[in-house]
Amino acid sequence: MYPEQQHSHSERILHLEIGASSLQGRAFTELSSVRLERTDSIDVLKVLSDTDAVLITSPDPRETEQLLIQIRQNEQLWAMPVFLSGASSQKSNELSDGVVNTLTELQQAASHIHHKLAELPPQDMQMPTAEFKLCAYLYSRPEKTVLPVRALEQSELWRYPLVDAFGTSKERSQTCLSELELRGLIHPKRLIDRVRDCASCDSAQLSFIDVCPDCQNIDIENSQFFHCFTCGHVAPEANFIRRDSLCCPQCEAKFRHIGVDYDRPLEEYRCRNCNAAFIEGSVIARCLSCDSSNHPEWLRSRRVNEFELTGRALYAVRHGEMHTPTELVDDSQFASPAYFTQMVDWLLSLAKRYSDENFSLLSITIETPPDQQSTAQAQNNDVFFKRIAELTRETDLIHRLSAQTIWILLPKNNSKGRADFEHQTRQLAEKLRPDSGHNDLNFVGLSVPEDLPASYTTASVLRALQAI
Repeated sequence: MYPEQQHSHSERILHLEIGASSLQGRAFTELSSVRLERTDSIDVLKVLSDTDAVLITSPDPRETEQLLIQIRQNEQLWAMPVFLSGASSQKSNELSDGVVNTLTELQQAASHIHHKLAELPPQDMQMPTAEFKLCAYLYSRPEKTVLPVRALEQSELWRYPLVDAFGTSKERSQTCLSELELRGLIHPKRLIDRVRDCASCDSAQLSFIDVCPDCQNIDIENSQFFHCFTCGHVAPEANFIRRDSLCCPQCEAKFRHIGVDYDRPLEEYRCRNCNAAFIEGSVIARCLSCDSSNHPEWLRSRRVNEFELTGRALYAVRHGEMHTPTELVDDSQFASPAYFTQMVDWLLSLAKRYSDENFSLLSITIETPPDQQSTAQAQNNDVFFKRIAELTRETDLIHRLSAQTIWILLPKNNSKGRADFEHQTRQLAEKLRPDSGHNDLNFVGLSVPEDLPASYTTASVLRALQAI
């Protein structure tokens, strides 16, 4: 999959044509081509072992999906650039690198993906976990996100094709995104849907139906009721009909004028099982997967999001730090996102309770984009961030938000103490970053309660740190 430098990518792109001939692939006649009738018997590793990228032309979306799943599930081919020559299903779009229209566009896109993959640690690429596969795939495709696709045949209603392809099992795939979000490696980009799941089996395949509030039977009917003013009897309209007139079946009073002899009460439904009359029925959600009945308040609400990599993930996947997410503080003395947030929350609670409590936060960002930095500059930046830990006290905490940004928590420090620490950091930058010093560093700081009142929430404080 990863060719030697002497082979150009254009020489190693294979055009797979599946099924009937299609006009979609005519723009790629220069490519080596293999025609297949079906994909269910293809050995993808054998066919694609000497290939850098694949172009698929197929009139059948299901065949395209099947081939893409085989490629993404293969331990050697999972990161391979795979393109489509024409529109296909949404699932195919998620598993592929999109539609290309010209050979030049295809070659440039494939080359960019291989360039990004070459930046990742070889040992992780050779023995990747499901989490690493997903993060590495998104890292090598900067515009790519993890997008859910409707799966009406599945109990969840929504599935993530990429996560399913990289996961070891369906159950594992369900927890993969939650774990990555908890570890601060992905975060929601956009809310796609909100669904409710069965309290018994977590299925979203539910049927909502009105039932009798007394006996819970589904056999209810809309019925017009009459109320006799003479004796107070209430019953369905049919019970009052006597040949060509209306008459109360209980007291035999004749109905001549509505509002004088009788009226129509609010009850509009009748249960044919227990004869109860009611205005509105109760609602139950019947699970189509396990056949259990749920009251709506029992159902579990679930958000279906589109996800993207965080800045921290870009750093972690590139530097091989995917396996240390659960530690409070890693070997470089950087705190995990959850631990850092928890400490900010704790200090805010102290500041609310005690008027003399204070703390400061400092954000340091390298504004030179990564693609404009030389290898030596990138290394100097890493050393600079790690050496900042030597300036901090044992009670201070550092969190690496991304490859370009770190956050520093300074307990018992007001704005003056924060300014002193910033001055020391600028002096350190002059020593460790000879090419740029501190000229491209952006310092953002705030102190509680000087800059923000202690009534602020943790989320508000961290948002303010980014917005200032």
